[in-house]
Amino acid sequence: MDAAEFRAFRLPAETVARCCARHGLAPPRQVERIRKGEVSASFSLDLADGSSAVLKVYCRSQDPSWLQREAASQQYLRRYSEVPGPSWSILDISGRDVPFPCYLMQRLDGTDGDEVAATADRTNLLLLLRRCGETLSRLHHTPLSDIGEAVAQGLYPAELWAERTAAQFETAIDSLRAQGWCDPALLDSSLASFEAGRAALTAPYEPVFCHRDYQLWNLRVDPATLAIRGVLDFDAAGLGPAESDVRDLELNLFLEQPRLRQEFWRGYGRPRPDGVAAERLRLSCLVRALSLLAAYWGPTARVTPASVWLLLSPWISDADELLGEG
Repeated sequence: MDAAEFRAFRLPAETVARCCARHGLAPPRQVERIRKGEVSASFSLDLADGSSAVLKVYCRSQDPSWLQREAASQQYLRRYSEVPGPSWSILDISGRDVPFPCYLMQRLDGTDGDEVAATADRTNLLLLLRRCGETLSRLHHTPLSDIGEAVAQGLYPAELWAERTAAQFETAIDSLRAQGWCDPALLDSSLASFEAGRAALTAPYEPVFCHRDYQLWNLRVDPATLAIRGVLDFDAAGLGPAESDVRDLELNLFLEQPRLRQEFWRGYGRPRPDGVAAERLRLSCLVRALSLLAAYWGPTARVTPASVWLLLSPWISDADELLGEG
C-alpha cells in the first residue's frame, strides 16, 4: 500500500462492527479515522454502551511482530509499571474480520501532547516537559525481573540494542547515498562521527524498558491540569540505555528550545547525561535523524540536514544554553 492509498484507507462500518462483536465489545455508533500515524491507520470508535476505543490497523507494514510487540509491552506495563495506559487491549492478527493485523484498545481521555504544547504558554509548556520527564522516569523504573516472557513475545532484548542501532545507521547512510539528494560531505562526516563514537554503543549500561518513540504525540494529556493520562504506541519498544529514549524529544524540541531539555531532565530526576551516556544519546539522535531523512527522501518538518550538522558538533553545556537564550 503506497502513501496515497494509506491516506485514503477506510474500513466499512460493518467490518468494524463484526470485529467488535467477536471480541465482546458493543457495536460502534461512529467510526472516525485519526489523522496521525505512518505505519498503522487508527480509528476512533464511539461504542453503543458509551465507552470508546481505538482500532489500529497495520495496513502498510503487515508484519504482525509490530503489534505483538505492542501487545506484549502493554500487557507487561499494566502488570508491573506505574505508567498510565489503556486498561484493556486486544490483539487480532487472524485477518478474519479486518484483512490486516489489528489492535483494539481503550481510548484514553485527554488530548495528544503535541496539540497541548502548540497552544500552551511558556509556563505550561515547561510544566508539560517536566511531566514528560516524570512519566519517562516511571517507565524506566519498571521492574525487569519477569521481562523474559515479554521479550519472547517480541520485545527487543537489551543485547540487540547496539547491533540494531548500528544496522539502522548503515541502512540510512546507504539509502541517502543512493537517493543522491543529500550533501556527500554530510554523509562522510556522519560516518566518521559514528565510527569515532562507536565504542559508546557497546560500553556497559544498565538496561531499562524503553519506549523507542517517546515524543509528545504519543502522550495523552489532560489539557487543564497537564497530567499525563497515557503513553501510547509501544510497537518499537525494547530494552536499552535510558538516555537513548530521549532522542525524539531532542530532535523535535530540545535542539531548538534547550530550556525545555532542562525542564525535562528536572522532571526525570537526574542531570542531563554526560560522558559515555551523552555520546550514546548523540549517536541515537544521529541515527534517528538520518533514518528520517532517508525515509522521507528529504527534510521533515523538524529534522533537516542542519539538524545532522548540529549533532556532529560538540554539544554545548546547560549553562551556555541558558546564556544563549538570554
